[in-house]
Amino acid sequence: MKTMGPPSRDRPIEIVHFADPWCWWSWGLEPILQRLREVYGDNVQVTYKMGGEFESLKGWMVEYGVDERGTVDWILESVALTHMPVRPDYYFRCRVESSFPACKAFKAAQLQSEDKATKYFRRMMEGFGLECLSATDDTLVKLGAEVGLDKDRLRKEMHSDAVEEAFERDRQEMLRHHANFDALLVEDREGHMEMKGATFSARPFEEIVDKLAPGLPKRSPADILEYLEHHKDLTPVQEIASVFRIPGEDAEMRLSKLERAGLLTRQRFDGIETWQWKGTLAEKLPLDIVKVSHVPPEVQVEAVSDLEPIITKAVQSLYTEVATR
Repeated sequence: MKTMGPPSRDRPIEIVHFADPWCWWSWGLEPILQRLREVYGDNVQVTYKMGGEFESLKGWMVEYGVDERGTVDWILESVALTHMPVRPDYYFRCRVESSFPACKAFKAAQLQSEDKATKYFRRMMEGFGLECLSATDDTLVKLGAEVGLDKDRLRKEMHSDAVEEAFERDRQEMLRHHANFDALLVEDREGHMEMKGATFSARPFEEIVDKLAPGLPKRSPADILEYLEHHKDLTPVQEIASVFRIPGEDAEMRLSKLERAGLLTRQRFDGIETWQWKGTLAEKLPLDIVKVSHVPPEVQVEAVSDLEPIITKAVQSLYTEVATR
């Protein structure tokens, strides 16, 4: 059986996100992590560690002095900063009582496959924040099976002592680093590290990586269809805008044209639009479609990156301390 020890440090840079499948900041950081994977390829290892957002949603709401309306308002305000949309009342639609079972399910998935666990984490965020699936073990197992995990093994191991201990190690590590759910920790092989939070553009993180590992090879993502075919995720406009460093309006225009060409499907969740690879690709695409899919360097732009000065005290306070219950 695979152990729950630390990941292999065979890559020059590791980027750690202390995360939770129920956390809207984790969803907001997805475009950044995807961009870093595309730019640095196998030279960067992205590691998710489970911070456990709330053991009890009711207790969490009491701790921060919010009711259901206040929680929805916080989520709306946060989404306005990250531009990664979720249904603002998804906690209550899903009837989640604790985020810990999803965190433990992720740790169980890691026993089977790190790659599948990463896809599972993404699929859980989609399933909860967009589709508002019920917060049950059956849902966790179903989503795991969708990404290729052994569902019977997942159901058994998510309640195991080994997974419980691995989850607790992640939580304790988050505490030791004084990390927040809106932050990424970048570390090189020698243990030099830098953590940055409240930032929802990839450029500052690329600068940290380049500082810790000078001369690391980089590539500029250039093919939207290739990206969507590879990931097959429910992909909002902001993810394409961030990964390819283009304005949101341009990203939406390109996605819409690729949809009309029959290459993508569009799904809507209460006004939230996402696009997904349709599963078919002609052997030779028309030139106009190739131009839509291809993003040359000259159209790439810089975006506002560091949002720390404008995040309100109310929103930031949710994640300045990690609950230790």
